[in-house]
Amino acid sequence: MKKFSFPLDIVVHDDSVDIDEVVNAVSQCLSVEGIEAAVKEPTIKSLTEQGYKIWRSRVLGVSVEDLAETA
Repeated sequence: MKKFSFPLDIVVHDDSVDIDEVVNAVSQCLSVEGIEAAVKEPTIKSLTEQGYKIWRSRVLGVSVEDLAETA
């Protein structure tokens, strides 16, 4: 038996995300035979514009230069 933990970041630009809906959706995706999953309520951190840009660059690997190239 093995236990895996997967960090999951979701960034939204408005309050249109229903947290309970996300928790339920992730739980349902993992509800298959042989898997027991516990999805916990998230911790929420407000990001400044600069904080978002740093997160996007470090976590997603998308820099301002990358965005300029696709525009």
